[in-house]
Amino acid sequence: MQANKRTLDNIFSPSIRLVAPLFQRPYVWDEDGNWEPLWQSIHDVAEWRLQNGGSRPHFLGAVVLSRLSSATGDMDSREIIDGQQRLTTLQVLICVLRDIARQYTVGTYPELFEKWAKNLLEDDARPDDAFKVWPTNADREHFRRVMTAQSPIGIYHTYRLDTLPTVMPQGFGLDDDPVVRRYLLLRAARGKVEGSIPYDDLTSAQRKEADPHIIALKSIGALLPNAYLYFYAVILAWLGDPGNPTFKERMQALYQTMKQDLVLVVIDLDNSDDAQQIFETMNALGTPLLPADLVKNFLFRMADLDGLPVDQLYTKHWAIFDDQKQGWREEVRQGRLKRPRIDLFLQHYLTLVTGEDVLVTDLFSTYRRWAIAQQQPADTRVVHFRRYADIYRRFDNFPEDSREALFFARMAQIDTTTVFSLMLEVFSRHTAPGAEQEIRAIMGDLESFLVRRAICGLSPKNYNQLFRRLVRQLIADNDFSATAVRQFLLKQTADTAVWPGDDDFRRAWMSRPLYKVLVQQRTRMILEALERQLYNPRTSTHKITGTVSIEHLMPQKWEDRWKLPSGADTDAAKSLRNNLIHTIGNLTIVTSSLNPKLSNGPWAKKLPEIRKYNGLCLNLSLPESWDEAAIEQRSADLFSAALAIWPHPAIVSAGDSLSSVAPSANTTATSVVSGASSPKEAASITSEPPTRAAVKRRPINTARTRTRR
Repeated sequence: MQANKRTLDNIFSPSIRLVAPLFQRPYVWDEDGNWEPLWQSIHDVAEWRLQNGGSRPHFLGAVVLSRLSSATGDMDSREIIDGQQRLTTLQVLICVLRDIARQYTVGTYPELFEKWAKNLLEDDARPDDAFKVWPTNADREHFRRVMTAQSPIGIYHTYRLDTLPTVMPQGFGLDDDPVVRRYLLLRAARGKVEGSIPYDDLTSAQRKEADPHIIALKSIGALLPNAYLYFYAVILAWLGDPGNPTFKERMQALYQTMKQDLVLVVIDLDNSDDAQQIFETMNALGTPLLPADLVKNFLFRMADLDGLPVDQLYTKHWAIFDDQKQGWREEVRQGRLKRPRIDLFLQHYLTLVTGEDVLVTDLFSTYRRWAIAQQQPADTRVVHFRRYADIYRRFDNFPEDSREALFFARMAQIDTTTVFSLMLEVFSRHTAPGAEQEIRAIMGDLESFLVRRAICGLSPKNYNQLFRRLVRQLIADNDFSATAVRQFLLKQTADTAVWPGDDDFRRAWMSRPLYKVLVQQRTRMILEALERQLYNPRTSTHKITGTVSIEHLMPQKWEDRWKLPSGADTDAAKSLRNNLIHTIGNLTIVTSSLNPKLSNGPWAKKLPEIRKYNGLCLNLSLPESWDEAAIEQRSADLFSAALAIWPHPAIVSAGDSLSSVAPSANTTATSVVSGASSPKEAASITSEPPTRAAVKRRPINTARTRTRR
């Protein structure tokens, strides 16, 4: 390994190919994190040159290269082990300088910058060899378009964005090119160009000019063309009026800065250096490698060593992960944090295949250890990874009203994704026609298990361990049937894993202040599930399609307008009411726009407003008076629906099938009650409300349903 300081002229003047292997990550640098800091550094050094003369070296970081074998007479080629993002960005910036110098015929600068951006070829047999830097596969087409566009108009033409308006407000033109001026206006609107004005201060005409441009840029999607447009705008803004003599002076300062002042440390590896290990331990400036990037590097290096067709393997099975439009690198929320979707999948995947509780910090090391232990070819591992990734992506893409979409939406609302590793294998195994009934039966039991435990206040802290044990048991028995899943859950008796029965469920439902003990999104999910269960298009005038908010029917601040029952013990009555107002019987959902009108007013005024603006089933049968007895009665009535949504089954034998008894999303509220032989009997079991005294006499079993903190 040799490390040397090199200027950009040292690196890019010779005929050379710096090639990023396909198994590196795609281009991820962006404006705020990378382009702007890079330009600011170059800007500061160039300004110093203008004011003081002479050189002031500026360190841009390090790149790691490994020599590629080549035949005699071929161009010198190096593989980029680390630094692809930086080298690619520098090439785009050099391309912009060349194009500006060419457009304004600034001396010999077009040829000087061209020397750093393009190799001279003796023939056109391999035209891509003209590029000094050749990024990873996912970005090559974008890079080729950008490096040959010649101007912002070229960018717009190649990405078919030619429908933008051409009229430009006065005072924003630094160039005769209307596309450039549009982009400068956009930059000004975002407050990114020195001397710009805020978007709010733009005239309507200026906004009309800027807004379509913003939309058009978003439609490109790729980062490289936006990098070109960014550098074109900020460099042209700094150079100033092309008719001013300072324009050429500033161009000269930029050229000298690029040639002499910007320094990289180039680390050249020799045959004894482990390029893979170095790649795994280094990060690009400001943009850490994702664990999935390291997995990709590991797998495709192994494939390369095995002599496999890595290009075909990448195109068929991995390119989708590098395509920004597929959303794999998009950050999504899980718990309190956001993480890239592909890394969330990787964690669930590893939990499934290893049976371990895999920490976020150990994703790659765990994958490498497991993959090596499998002793399978790299292509087998790639295909396996992709197959389960496709299953995982389906979790977000089921039809909106399907049982599957409902299940995963509710898992997100109650913030429980520990079942995802199990569901990966469930979907993997149940692929035969009609298998969706078996899958839905499993979903129904899992949802009932999790929701009942949440309502009863049982701790979720050991769910990771519980579902890992479940997966191991199912794998050992080679049985991922709904029956096997149900039997496992029914056998759990520990406080950390028990599936609450109907008695415990009812006690918690009737008396626990769910609004206070559950986070709001869980309470909202329960209320939305009840609404969905009760919904009947023949009697309901409204179906939930957007955001709703939770409303207390008897307000939390009831003291001023809601009198206590006459003759009641004041302290006891207050205590009862303060608990009941947060139970499910006193909660409903309303449209967000209506909620401010519901205030703390008396029931006589609140009820008509609810009926007037909300056709939700939860609100259709509200009585003319509202007190403690009405709250308890409504809790009991809603419990019938809750039993239908989240039933607790009787223990079944190993030979029984659950597909025929899986609860349906549209089952009526009294048709799936555990222990009932008919809907009529079910109604008699669930409809009898407890008295207020009974609620007090039957406290929640704290051994099973106390809240965990």
